[in-house]
Amino acid sequence: MRDTQKPPEAKPAETPAPVEQPPAPPQNTGTQIRTPATADAAAAEKVVRETISRARERLKNIDYQRLKGGAQKAYNEAKDFIDRAEVAVKTSNLDLAKGLASQAEKLANELPSR
Repeated sequence: MRDTQKPPEAKPAETPAPVEQPPAPPQNTGTQIRTPATADAAAAEKVVRETISRARERLKNIDYQRLKGGAQKAYNEAKDFIDRAEVAVKTSNLDLAKGLASQAEKLANELPSR
């Protein structure tokens, strides 16, 4: 007996869709983009140091022994903020330093003076 069935038709091979290449990264033109926070680091550092100085001067005019519990805690927190702000300045983290110095000054200004 002969096989009367036709062999299955060969399907044409599907060609894969062309892969699009991602755009080439921009070439370095040598200029750096500076954010407003880093645009003038020296001026920003000066502002932070002035804020630290004002907070420190304010704390010098406060008699720690006359403060009650909550006020003594605020005094200590202000000193801690000053210390942390100075470390942040040394590590060039001026945004953090600015926030810490502002907090120190705010706490110091809320404390009663002599």
